[in-house]
Amino acid sequence: MAISKRVKNAGDGSVEEEKTFLDSATEKQRGGSKPANRDCEECDSFFIDECEVHGPPIFISDSPAPLGGPSRARLTLPLGLEVRVSGIPGAGLGVFNRDQRLPVGVHFGPYEGELTDEDEAIDSGYSWMIYRSKRCVDYIDARRETHSNWMRYVNCARNEEEQNLVAFQYRGSILYRCFKPILPGLELLVWYGEEYAKDLIITFDYLWSNKCSAKEGERVSSEFFYCTQCPLSYTAEVYLHKHIKRSHPDEYAVSLLREPAHGQPPSGSSPA
Repeated sequence: MAISKRVKNAGDGSVEEEKTFLDSATEKQRGGSKPANRDCEECDSFFIDECEVHGPPIFISDSPAPLGGPSRARLTLPLGLEVRVSGIPGAGLGVFNRDQRLPVGVHFGPYEGELTDEDEAIDSGYSWMIYRSKRCVDYIDARRETHSNWMRYVNCARNEEEQNLVAFQYRGSILYRCFKPILPGLELLVWYGEEYAKDLIITFDYLWSNKCSAKEGERVSSEFFYCTQCPLSYTAEVYLHKHIKRSHPDEYAVSLLREPAHGQPPSGSSPA
């Protein structure tokens, strides 16, 4: 999964260029397959389609696999990634980088699955919400391996320190972006972007809570932070603060008046 290019002998004495996987992904982007309106990872400049200085964002495509086939989700893994037991106790399987360093700004996706209803999505643990309008959201569920892709195996980060991917919505799809380098051997761990979640109803919080829960048994955590306004809890205080700010704005505003020096809402914690 190297970014550099190298050359090889074409067999007739000439030398031809051999493109690496990320090179090919970049060329696809230059062709306009996935334009983006966002800030450049290198210089923070806003761009449409591509940054004038650093070019387009890099998208790594899934490996092709027929929809509905056995183990389809695993077969879509991009080169350089692998599925094995997660480093998070009780989380089941996870996705790891087994090749070369993944740089900041690399994009994966879209997240694939089947459209479902709200109740099924919350119960699944493999779902995302797609915001259409204030009155309309869709739910995409990757519970079935035969009708999803490898992104179903990416686990939620327990804290900001271990998070290396951010999820966001773009043109009706969910994408994952590397916001810090991912070295060989590290597990890919995601959390949602605030811009993505800002217009979503509290149903998303329940969906996300279930998504972060263990797929096999209960996760092991030394501490949980409980919301005083709803039944949800989080493994990091900063995630609880974000939840309260977005889902309980009145309580968040009151908390700012209570603690003007810190500007953080109150939270509770308890040993697991």
